[in-house]
Amino acid sequence: PAQLEEINRGRQRPELSLTREEFGDHVVLRVGGEVDFHTAPTLYAYLVEQMGRRVVVDMAGVSFCDSSGLGALVTAHKDYRTKQADMVLAAPRPNVARLLRLTQLDSVIGVFDTAQEALARGPVR
Repeated sequence: PAQLEEINRGRQRPELSLTREEFGDHVVLRVGGEVDFHTAPTLYAYLVEQMGRRVVVDMAGVSFCDSSGLGALVTAHKDYRTKQADMVLAAPRPNVARLLRLTQLDSVIGVFDTAQEALARGPVR
C-alpha cells in the first residue's frame, strides 16, 4: 500500500501544497496551488530530497506556474539527470501544459497525461 505524507509549509494561506505517495521505489509528488517566485524554492528543495527514487511530479493541482516554477523544474531535472535519476511530470492543467509546450520543456522533461501512466512507463530521462 502507498504511504501518504502531507507536507505543511506553515503559511496562513497555503500557496503550495505537496503530498508524497510512495509506490515501491517510485514517488508521486502531488503538487497543488501556485508554483511561482515565492514557492518554487520549496518545490525544488523537496524534489532534491527525493533524488535517488523515480519521481513523478503530478501537476494536476497546479493552478499557476511562472518562469521561476519552470526554472525549479528544469534545474531539478538537470540535477536528476546528473545523478542518473528519473523525474517526469504528469497531468498538467491546460494552462501549464501550454507553457511547457511554448517553452519546449515538454521535449526535455517527460510529460504524461496521468500519474498512473507515468508510473506504468519505464524510466524517461
